[in-house]
Amino acid sequence: MRLLLSAFGLGTALYSERLAFARMPAVSMSAIAPEFVPDYPVFLMFDEFVVDSMTVDMLRAMGDQERSWFSKMHSVLDALESSGRLIIQDYDGIVHPHSDAIRESVRYHLRNMSEWAPVFEESLERWRDFSHLGRRMLKSKGSSEWSVEDHQLNRVFETGSYFHLQSLEQEVGNLLHQWKSKMSRDDRAYARHVVGEYLAYVLGNLCIAESASAVIHDWQDLEPIYRKIFRLSMRRDGQLEEAAQARELFAVLFPEFHLTDATSFAKALDDGRVETLRDLVRSAATGALTFDQEFANATLREVLKVERAARFRRKVVGWATLPLGFVPWLGTPLQKATEEAVARQLESAVQKDKEWFYLVSELSSERVPE
Repeated sequence: MRLLLSAFGLGTALYSERLAFARMPAVSMSAIAPEFVPDYPVFLMFDEFVVDSMTVDMLRAMGDQERSWFSKMHSVLDALESSGRLIIQDYDGIVHPHSDAIRESVRYHLRNMSEWAPVFEESLERWRDFSHLGRRMLKSKGSSEWSVEDHQLNRVFETGSYFHLQSLEQEVGNLLHQWKSKMSRDDRAYARHVVGEYLAYVLGNLCIAESASAVIHDWQDLEPIYRKIFRLSMRRDGQLEEAAQARELFAVLFPEFHLTDATSFAKALDDGRVETLRDLVRSAATGALTFDQEFANATLREVLKVERAARFRRKVVGWATLPLGFVPWLGTPLQKATEEAVARQLESAVQKDKEWFYLVSELSSERVPE
């Protein structure tokens, strides 16, 4: 499966207001440490990744800066490109022929403005949580150490919305809730403009995703808008549910996940164990199981049981291969080689039911419990 990485603001005026995020792909909105972190749980669900050519050029330019907030994303995309899993396309070229159809669709969706009020309210709430993380990270750096990029980000985070001059909370949110009340023509025009730009951006991404036969991956605060459009067009939003479940699995079992290195991540996509992780997430997306604390506790109990069994079997293997140490000339090397080969087979057997757990643990600087 392919994952389409968004390029924020594509085809709209949004990126001019949220300058620090212009044409950038979405990152995790639940972790910043100390740069933006790629959405690893969702990335592990896919084999190929589509990215905008302008995004790649901008990330490469940022790579020359010592402290880019998108440096981790840059490293992951480089690793994916080296492994042949990155597909670079011209998003503008794909969207342009459909611009009239997109604008027509926007006008259709704007017919009932008041129905967008709860959608943007949820979107803003998600953005507030993310901006809180960002401000906290900036504060920990100390303003005297801020780069130009840090100052740009602080300006966006402090507004509480994407718009610097007019707060989404104070302006558009209130206007949408009061849409059926009396208001000025300018207020109505402003609200239509803001909502229309977001809809044009989302519809443009869906157009690119269809062209690339890919699933869209965008900023999580925009998911309420995607869900609304999916419902209005009677499309399934299962892809959003799978992404949510992947994040939830990491939240309950790997809350301090830190990727060891980008190359290891790209190699993990070739590891057969990744399919067991994907199957688990898909089961949760269909409601077959729930990723909660009970699930986490049960999993850890099973892993500890497996680890104890593996340690015991390693001891047994050591005893069983001891006579090989007396073979002339080859004794000790032969014993060690045989011991390691048999131990690997036995460990693989006892770990089979939790292959996905060991895969994620190996990717992270966190260690499997002893």
